[in-house]
Amino acid sequence: MENKIFRQKSLDRVSSPEQLNDTIKVTGPGVWLLLGAIAALLVGALIFAVFGRLETKLSLPIVAGEGGAVCYVGEDRASEIEPGMAVEAGGGECAVSSVAAQPVRAESVLDDYAMHLGGFEAGDWVYPVALSGEPGAGARAASVTLESVSAISFILN
Repeated sequence: MENKIFRQKSLDRVSSPEQLNDTIKVTGPGVWLLLGAIAALLVGALIFAVFGRLETKLSLPIVAGEGGAVCYVGEDRASEIEPGMAVEAGGGECAVSSVAAQPVRAESVLDDYAMHLGGFEAGDWVYPVALSGEPGAGARAASVTLESVSAISFILN
């Protein structure tokens, strides 16, 4: 009796010359679609890393009237505010012109709504920050940009 490892039917199928011209399907369209989506995601991340900016902002109440605009910052964050920083208030842009040297009590300069916007309570000390530009009259929320960093600097540093 002859000892065969493979069945004769399998050997005939492999050695058939008509199957040598058939193409081999390695991947389906779903794999290519997934690969394209990953490539698009990587390209988008690369574009954001090069051109995108990450900003650190501080929310402040701003009170604007005929005498100009003033925003108020708590004493714990006052050292972070410097002249020339950009302030966004109600769709308008202003700039910090000066920061007061001495703090004042929040309730002496702010009404209830402005205290609410700034998250201040009675008895809190705030520093008045004079602004250049006219954002419009009344009390509203504003934000000052403390820091603006390019996204790629997080990768490189």
